[in-house]
Amino acid sequence: MDGGFEELGPFVLKDVRSTGEKIGFGAYASVEKVCIPGAVCAAKKIHSLFQDRTEIPAEDIRRAAAPFVRECRLMTTIRHPHIVQFLGVWFSPDSPLPTLVMELLCTDLHGLLEESAPQTTGERIGKKKPFFPLGLKCSILHDVASGLCYLHERSPPIIHRDLSARNVLLTSGMVAKIADLGVARIVSFIRGRASMTKGPGAPVYMPPEAVAGYRETPEKSSYDGTIDIFSFGVVSIFTLGQTFPQTLLEPTYHRNGIFRARTELERREHYMQTILELFPAGHPLITLIERCLQNSCFLRPDIQQVLQLLDEAKTMVGDQESSMNKLELIQAVHAQPFKESGFSHVSEKSELEERLRSKVSELNQLEEANQLLITQMEGKQAEASNLWEQVESLRKQGEDDLRMKDEEMAVVMEKNGKLHEQLQQMKTSTDCKTNYLETKLTTSENLVAEFQSMLLQKNKELEEMARILDSRQCAPTPKPRTRFGSKHKAAQPQRVADINLLSVFSFLMPYTPFFRLAVFT
Repeated sequence: MDGGFEELGPFVLKDVRSTGEKIGFGAYASVEKVCIPGAVCAAKKIHSLFQDRTEIPAEDIRRAAAPFVRECRLMTTIRHPHIVQFLGVWFSPDSPLPTLVMELLCTDLHGLLEESAPQTTGERIGKKKPFFPLGLKCSILHDVASGLCYLHERSPPIIHRDLSARNVLLTSGMVAKIADLGVARIVSFIRGRASMTKGPGAPVYMPPEAVAGYRETPEKSSYDGTIDIFSFGVVSIFTLGQTFPQTLLEPTYHRNGIFRARTELERREHYMQTILELFPAGHPLITLIERCLQNSCFLRPDIQQVLQLLDEAKTMVGDQESSMNKLELIQAVHAQPFKESGFSHVSEKSELEERLRSKVSELNQLEEANQLLITQMEGKQAEASNLWEQVESLRKQGEDDLRMKDEEMAVVMEKNGKLHEQLQQMKTSTDCKTNYLETKLTTSENLVAEFQSMLLQKNKELEEMARILDSRQCAPTPKPRTRFGSKHKAAQPQRVADINLLSVFSFLMPYTPFFRLAVFT
């Protein structure tokens, strides 16, 4: 391990054994089957075109080592059920450059589409091909979009730059996974171009801004996630229509990037014709492809909008696949000779690991939720304890208040008893006084009656005396002999009146004290 790749030490796999079986050949690298303890994997080697040290100086290799290590370190952090797992690197004896070791899957989407494509004129008559149901196609596209969503939503976002039907691998259970993540950048690093090139990926999958000499804006010097969105639209065309990509005529672009004769949809009009025959206008899948293949990267949807359109499409398509159709596809894939041994090793192990990680993640989430519930329950118990303490405090306070009220009521009742006794005494005294007054009143009435009787008798006596006096005054009397003549005679009537008043007072005087006692006592 030389040439500046010493930092790859943590990623280097031990005990790797090459089987010598080639299972693929791409634009950048060849793929062969290798064995590691307990599993069979896929090893991607850079082509000899790039391995020739006469074309790649050692200084360029050393300069590319640091970004290569950085890219490997990034790939080891990627864990997603719809992305092929990067396992490490291996230095093959016949190559001075690191070889990327990844999990091995059974086939790719391009091979599956080719195997299940409708029979053409040149094919052998009677050859039966498995049916590729539309529901399964939508499910595969949804898996790819989920993997892209994971990459694009990382911080910073990860751009694939080389998405194609050949880079979408499938497990034995028809689960899609994105492959060759970062390979285009690694090849660029090895070739001495650490920045993104202007023409990544296969030309048929390339968006307009990736065509040499054209940029969306003068300020746009590198690519973003919209390049993967465009490539996903092309993958969707080939998946739904099962027509295989051919080299397209180059669009006529003006050198300054302003004039373009044909849009990207027009360039793929032949492929779109098959899609338009399958779905009505306005179908979510038609909308998805038309929006993904916009010439302007600013008009393309983001990955979340792509997932939303695919969800709508899956709802409209429904469960159109049967277990028999899916089984036919799996059997067709199994029939490919160079991929038979790939089913029972890393792919299934990776799936099991992903399921295990998913279960562990679910358990962790459940544990976190359980801890949250426990915390909430403890909080509720603390609140209930506080409320119980408040209730107990209020109960004790209520009991104290009731006891005080009872004591006050007892004092009030005692006072009421005393007042009642006083009232009873006053009533008794009042009754006694009333009886006494009634007795006095009766006595007074008797005295008044007696006094009136005596008064009537005295009046009669007075009347009798007055009558006698009157009779005496009327009788002729001899003229007395007086010394004083007529003056003495005139004084006689006054004397009679004085005698009468004196007689009345003399009569009333004995009864005056009794009268006062009867009235005022």
